[in-house]
Amino acid sequence: MSEKGNDLRPTNHDLHTEQTKQGMLLERLCEDVHDIKICLMGTSESREGLLFDVDRLKRAGAMTKAILWVVFTAVIGIGATALGAAFLGK
Repeated sequence: MSEKGNDLRPTNHDLHTEQTKQGMLLERLCEDVHDIKICLMGTSESREGLLFDVDRLKRAGAMTKAILWVVFTAVIGIGATALGAAFLGK
């Protein structure tokens, strides 16, 4: 701010200087956030990075598929056992 005794009102030059400093800080912060995002998520070309996939619907669908496959294979196994016992006469 200006150094003119007890004058506490900033001049246009002071305001412009502070606004420029804040603009530079925001640009630096934006670049830093972009760099962090690339480190975590990678880029579309190179799938390097720490990828987060926490879609609850996707996980629930995968769990439902796994349960259905277990039930399906159990039913097939029971049916095969019953058919085998029927053909062998036990």
